[in-house]
Amino acid sequence: MTGATPDITYKSKSAAKGKSAGQAYRRTISCVREPATFSQLLPIHRLTVIAKTPVLISFGLYMAGGRFAWSTVGATLALGSLLWAALYAVNEAFDLTLEEDYVVPATTIAGLAGAVALICGAAYLVSPILALLFLLMTAGQLAYCVPPMRLKRWWWPVLLLSGVFNPLLRAYCGAIWGPVHLPILGLLSVVLIHVGSTIRTRALQRERDRKLDYRIAPPTIDRIGALFTALGLLDGAWLCAVNTFPRIFLLSAPVVIGFTVFAWSGKAKNMKTVRRGWILFSAGAAFGLFVLLKGH
Repeated sequence: MTGATPDITYKSKSAAKGKSAGQAYRRTISCVREPATFSQLLPIHRLTVIAKTPVLISFGLYMAGGRFAWSTVGATLALGSLLWAALYAVNEAFDLTLEEDYVVPATTIAGLAGAVALICGAAYLVSPILALLFLLMTAGQLAYCVPPMRLKRWWWPVLLLSGVFNPLLRAYCGAIWGPVHLPILGLLSVVLIHVGSTIRTRALQRERDRKLDYRIAPPTIDRIGALFTALGLLDGAWLCAVNTFPRIFLLSAPVVIGFTVFAWSGKAKNMKTVRRGWILFSAGAAFGLFVLLKGH
């Protein structure tokens, strides 16, 4: 990926308030900066979060009592995965530009924006409601990573977006194809697990946030994240026992609990360590997708 881009200066809120240059976050993108590569826009660890999308859609379908059909559910799974692949690439593009001093050509950003627009348009052909859900997810992700909002600079909006907003919207992408309403306990399990994992992610990124002058999550929230994760898993186990979720998921409990304990332990010192489990997560996502789609 090549191309030049004009000088762009991005300042943090603290810099605008007059802090010293050593304290404030400031990045300057110059024509002589190294160009980002395609693999940097879609790094291998992103497979986990992309794989999570069809699983959450399938959870919504399963809980709503829907049945698989290629023209509806199949299209939703494919378009949802493509949408989030493009949105994550947008996030990586702005991270590379604003945090790591790489050059991402404006044509690349325009291409990603065009891809998102085409996917949302295709979703409208499947269902106007699906297109609305896609637009809401797109709006949230752009607010998360694109200046001037770039909400990821603060820890608490990320909890709402990544922990509540995005997983629920993905689940409802599947639920629109079912005849019944989603159970509250099922949604609660999804939200608790995502809020907990989002808190843990932000905790492991405190050093990055400090260097970039982002708002750092307070240490006191770590215990809340661990509690939410545990409650979400307990809720999910109960729903498996009563067959709201597939009971076969209980067989994966040792692996899920083991990885959760590792992620919250002192052995997981940064996100790079946690991301080493992306192969296991992707395999588990494929298994879950198969079970959920076959369940009804």
